[in-house]
Amino acid sequence: IANVECQFKYSDTGRLYQKSSGSGIAIKFDNTPNAILTNKHVLIDDNGYGADSCSAKFLDLNETLTSSDIRNSTKGHDLGYIYINNPSDYFKKLTSNFPSFCSQKPFLGDEIIVLGYPSIGSKDSLTATEGIVSGFDGNYFITSAKVEQGNSGGAAILLKDNCLLGIPTFVTLGKVESLARILDIWTAVEK
Repeated sequence: IANVECQFKYSDTGRLYQKSSGSGIAIKFDNTPNAILTNKHVLIDDNGYGADSCSAKFLDLNETLTSSDIRNSTKGHDLGYIYINNPSDYFKKLTSNFPSFCSQKPFLGDEIIVLGYPSIGSKDSLTATEGIVSGFDGNYFITSAKVEQGNSGGAAILLKDNCLLGIPTFVTLGKVESLARILDIWTAVEK
């Protein structure tokens, strides 16, 4: 899981005007470059313009990768890719083991772990929060796991099968509590 930071610049001056951050998953599909899978809203600004460049940092391994080859989902999902065209040997090794996608839908009450780099989490390492599958909402799983800004694009792991369930995407706030939404990995991923 990488800590992702994207930069947006004014096209006429090249001056930085915005940064966004989130999390991402190192991945490689057949016949595609090595990539970081994340949410589209991490890769676009408030006006819908794409990032000029993004970096993916593996804090626990002191590895940072930068790319301007950024693409968003063609299926309309809140999903995007940062392609790493000249990956290090470490990154190639990391992506050589394809993550195990969950083969079955979870049941209500199944336990999950959310991995990412939330703004309120550790600045030096990955943060994990636990919860359950609290419900279903179209292409999203609802979870009680704590999700905060910065978790977007991280990983939601279904504990009973030790598989990637989906991508933490957004939170719906109630008057007292909040419940996060996890985009189903099978709905989201484009091969």
